[in-house]
Amino acid sequence: MSKISIKMIAIFLSLLILLPGISTPSDSVLSSFYHNAVTSYEKGDYEEAVFHLNTCLELAPVEKPVFKAKIFLMLASCYTKLGNEEKSKISLSFLKQLIEAANLKGIPSLYLNGPDHLVVELNPIKIAGYKTIFKDKKFKVKRLIEKVGRRKTYKKKKKLVLMITCAVLVSFVAAILIFKRKKEKPAPEEPYRDIEWVRIPAGEFEMGDDKNIGEADERPLHKVHLNEYYISKYEVTFEQYDKFCDETGRKKPSNEIYGHKFLPRGKFPVVNIMWNDAKAYCDWLSQKSGRNIHLPTEAQWEKAARGTDKRIYPWGDQSPDSNLANWNTNNNDNKPQIVGSHPDGNSPYGICDMAGNVWEYCSDWYEANYYSVTPYNNPPGPSNGLWKIVRGGSFRRSEGACRSSFRGGNYRSFYHGSIGFRPVMEM
Repeated sequence: MSKISIKMIAIFLSLLILLPGISTPSDSVLSSFYHNAVTSYEKGDYEEAVFHLNTCLELAPVEKPVFKAKIFLMLASCYTKLGNEEKSKISLSFLKQLIEAANLKGIPSLYLNGPDHLVVELNPIKIAGYKTIFKDKKFKVKRLIEKVGRRKTYKKKKKLVLMITCAVLVSFVAAILIFKRKKEKPAPEEPYRDIEWVRIPAGEFEMGDDKNIGEADERPLHKVHLNEYYISKYEVTFEQYDKFCDETGRKKPSNEIYGHKFLPRGKFPVVNIMWNDAKAYCDWLSQKSGRNIHLPTEAQWEKAARGTDKRIYPWGDQSPDSNLANWNTNNNDNKPQIVGSHPDGNSPYGICDMAGNVWEYCSDWYEANYYSVTPYNNPPGPSNGLWKIVRGGSFRRSEGACRSSFRGGNYRSFYHGSIGFRPVMEM
């Protein structure tokens, strides 16, 4: 913001303080923020809705307790949608205090359109923390109507002029921010949202070869317990990786395959990257999103690929064919295919291309005998080694490499037209 703009704001606020008979913000301004909050909620942008709802609380006159009750209810619902139970409880606590202080006869029940265009009832019973906050109170849930003559106000903690001046200040600053946001180009969506995440529930599974058809390094079969995590439904594409390169200045990988074939980038899996490149992409996602995003451990990859029923391939025990995977025998083009091209071969969790297409980097070092000493809870892999694990086979490899328990490895500095990756996110 320029120095001139700052001076104009200071002059404007000074005049407001000196003007006699300052009035509260108009209903139209308050209605505008409330409308924006509702619209954001209906679109599923709950963080944006929280911003507008908090502005409404600053602008709402003290003699409108029913309106404020609706705001607190919507805030609690937004925080529930965002997975923040603590802030949901705080909003419900303010709602409870408001009901008691203003002697309201119930809790407002609101009906809005959700992001899937279905009518969503903001019933407090369904909001996180309701049973804890209202455990000793039985309020009726109903639509409240403010009636003239029955409105009650709170005890004033500050002088009226100071309170109104603060409200106008908030309104003016919020208007500037909104105007500035509209003038600027919209910020790109957080990059981790470009990825379709699939939840893998916490629990135990048996890892390794139980059919005695694999290599020695796939045994012994052993039980592993993993915490809940999320994994990308698809291998990271050129389109996604190129965004990372554009922002960080990193050199974009070649789309050349074996010196004469070129992939058209886009939705094809990114290849010709080293293990360190894949890790750097995950670190970038973590920094941008504030979430713990990394390459999957070998155990996380295998559970996502085969589930808990010890199947040989992601789809089951049937040998691969052209409908199930892009692997050496069935691929006349001898190149990767667009991610998600073989939905019939998805894993039990609905994850695509975990057999064939391109190898996928894991975070673990390779150790042939690691399964003999693997810890039960969330095994991180060996502490050091020469190679990094790759899993899943590729369009160049035979049926055996498509097995979910098959283990491969390469140097961190190695890159190839048949190796890519997919990230994991832990909450």
